[in-house]
Amino acid sequence: MALDFPIVDPHVHFWDPAHLRYPWLDGYPEINRPFLIGDYIAACRPYAVDALVYLQSDCLPEQHLDELRWVQALSESEPRLRAFVPWAPLEEPAALEESLRVAAGEPRVRGVRRIVQLEADPSFCLRPGFLAGIAKLEERALHFELTVNPAQLPSAAELARRFPNMRFLLDHIGNPDIRSNSMEPWATDLRAMAMMPNVWCKISSLPVNAGRPWTVGMLKPYIDTVIAAFGWERVMFAGDWPNLLRAASFAEWVDAIDRATGRATPAQRRRLFRENALSFYRLG
Repeated sequence: MALDFPIVDPHVHFWDPAHLRYPWLDGYPEINRPFLIGDYIAACRPYAVDALVYLQSDCLPEQHLDELRWVQALSESEPRLRAFVPWAPLEEPAALEESLRVAAGEPRVRGVRRIVQLEADPSFCLRPGFLAGIAKLEERALHFELTVNPAQLPSAAELARRFPNMRFLLDHIGNPDIRSNSMEPWATDLRAMAMMPNVWCKISSLPVNAGRPWTVGMLKPYIDTVIAAFGWERVMFAGDWPNLLRAASFAEWVDAIDRATGRATPAQRRRLFRENALSFYRLG
């Protein structure tokens, strides 16, 4: 099925390894090069995208404010880049205060992401210092993007339970092991998280978690599980480009999720590919 309306992409990365240092890119030579706005616009064809949200791209922690300033400069030539989600050192009080002070000067900052999935402790996000950092985000009406691995889903759900007045967004549906066709305990833990009404979920990066060669049939059970858990009101498509290129093109990913949700009503499809992201990120 073809989409007859523009997409909103709430998860886009840009980087230039010659400008800032991204250590994690050393392990992925196929994407260890500059990816800028013009590259993204070309990659989106034949789909129309009329609003983007920039997600922090995990440069060196000490460069995170430089990253925000860099993407601010990029946005001057691209009005579709309408919101930013920078990195911040949540567990370091003094550094966090400085990060939030700078972020307060940019009205397009909507939330913060501090990736947790590589931490060995499955309860990392429940450490006292981290909780104190989350409380600082709540004070400023910023949401937190949860990028966790499946073993961390229970603690992520507990985090959302402790901050019921704050919004959380689960990235990449919690990174299930699609390559091994592993559904449990991921599915059970995801359903428990979805019971928290302040948690939303991005359907993103499934091809990367599946690895090539993947099929729509491999991805569909995970997509169905997410939509059944969160409902059409709290899910959103997201591109995760150019990290997506490790396993799929932008068009291949849009087509896959479009086919996997082919029984959706027109209103549900607009929610998934557009309306929910506009609402969550307050894009107008």
